[in-house]
Amino acid sequence: PVPAGTGKKKKKKAKHRAVEAAHHVDAVLGLSWNRTARQLLASASADRTVKLWDLTRAGEAIRSYDSHKDKVQAVQWNGPQDPTTLLTGSYDRTVRVWDSRTSDVQRGATLGADVEAVRWDPHDIFGFYVRC
Repeated sequence: PVPAGTGKKKKKKAKHRAVEAAHHVDAVLGLSWNRTARQLLASASADRTVKLWDLTRAGEAIRSYDSHKDKVQAVQWNGPQDPTTLLTGSYDRTVRVWDSRTSDVQRGATLGADVEAVRWDPHDIFGFYVRC
């Protein structure tokens, strides 16, 4: 008798739900409070988006960023020297720097592995660390 298959299980492709600007449609994987504007919260999600929330407003996100191609694992606001800048890291092997006053990606870098965590350097306003 000839075997019916290779014996390996096929990996299911993830079905992505339509992105919503007002809220996340998948698990939230990271949160970061803005230390200067204490009403602002940034959230990173498995739906490949980063959303900014103004907690004085009810309900919807005030801004949504969707330039990552895979789950966004890590998010962090910059320190008190530059409280409008946000750093994100994703399983698409990229880190991105955002200006929270606009909807555009400012800068990005591609790495050799999935990004697990990101942190701004407390001694350098432009420096940050990435754990893969």
